[in-house]
Amino acid sequence: MPHFSINTWVCDDLIQPFGDANAKNSYLCFQGLVGRNGVYIFQDKATGAVLYIGEAHSQDLKQRITQNFAPNDTGGTFRKDWCDKEKKEFTQFKEALQHWLIRAILIETESKDLIRAIEETFISELKPKYNKFVGRPSVG
Repeated sequence: MPHFSINTWVCDDLIQPFGDANAKNSYLCFQGLVGRNGVYIFQDKATGAVLYIGEAHSQDLKQRITQNFAPNDTGGTFRKDWCDKEKKEFTQFKEALQHWLIRAILIETESKDLIRAIEETFISELKPKYNKFVGRPSVG
């Protein structure tokens, strides 16, 4: 039987990674996710609504989450899906971050299939507004 363990992590200050207009982004708040795999959830602070669920197994959670803080399209990220669906620009996404938090479920396992199964189960049950449902029924 494969070994696995689960822990959780939360960042509720998503503006913090952005410096002022002349500064580089600081990802110090995500350092605890380096080398860790699992599932991450963007959630509305006020309502608790789940906005987006993603997984990190090929990249670690820090790399995967910080893709959302890049102005350029770096892959299937919450930032891209939110901007596309809301027809907004990256600057508006950055403004919206103050209303959201990220929860990460750190899953220590050799099984990428387990991480994908947990992500798919969460998406199926929680139906986040900004996930694209490739190969799954479209939601909301």
